[in-house]
Amino acid sequence: IERSSGSKTEEAKFLLSAIEGKIDEKKAIPSSLTSIYYDQLSKKYGKSLAAHEPEALDSLINKLLSYTNTQKSASIKKVLDVGCKTGEAALALKANGTASIIDGIETSYGMLEQAKASKFQEEQLYSSIRQCDIYEYISTKPKNKKFDIIMSHDSLNSTPSLSLLLKDLQNLLSPKGFIAISLRTTS
Repeated sequence: IERSSGSKTEEAKFLLSAIEGKIDEKKAIPSSLTSIYYDQLSKKYGKSLAAHEPEALDSLINKLLSYTNTQKSASIKKVLDVGCKTGEAALALKANGTASIIDGIETSYGMLEQAKASKFQEEQLYSSIRQCDIYEYISTKPKNKKFDIIMSHDSLNSTPSLSLLLKDLQNLLSPKGFIAISLRTTS
């Protein structure tokens, strides 16, 4: 730790905490480590998604659309796409006319570059897009900005305390807003 600097210090402290069994429940895996993983994955993510994840993403979007239709939620306008990867979920919401304003956050520069290269050329999916993790976004978001939907497709798997994160996310919701997430499990 004494010889490291910047993100290397954060990574070293994380590894030491893991060895000592003292992991911070709020942010156990440094975004620099998850970003490296997703940067490497980004080069083949579109093919991987088509082969392995279409059911999970389709299920999330279909359930989300079903819920919004049963609630007759014409007031759904603003969406936060947490871990937006290459923009697949936002593309589905835009195609169905569910949301007019979608903000995206993603830790991986590689994923954002893939998204911009492939999807954003045809239509602007995101009103704003930012490279950061969810905790950085929560701590720097304007207080008056609220979302009708906060969605995350397979992006919160490295969050050690999902219950704590969900409590923080509630503060970003509009009065009738809701959270829609899908998570990959090992079972």
